[in-house]
Amino acid sequence: MEEDVLALVISVEKEIQVRLGAERGLAREWVEEVKREAENDFVREESLLRDSWARAAAQARAEAEARARVIVAKAEGTADLILNLDDDILRSMVMRRLGMILKE
Repeated sequence: MEEDVLALVISVEKEIQVRLGAERGLAREWVEEVKREAENDFVREESLLRDSWARAAAQARAEAEARARVIVAKAEGTADLILNLDDDILRSMVMRRLGMILKE
């Protein structure tokens, strides 16, 4: 009877080892699948972030160019006004400023 019990214990132990091996294999496969999915998610998110950054950079560049055009247009307008000033008006303005500078 002891031999039967021992044989049964050994048989159960072998079955447990086989099941553990199978479960380890399933666990490895599951871990690899999760790893692949995580890598795919990472690549997808990285691509989305790159696209988002590129759009934001293009928008910022366009806004900066628009602001620069406004500044340049104002500067050109001011330059035109100064260039087209009558000599008498310009002389008068310089004399007033010169007086203020010399007082200091």
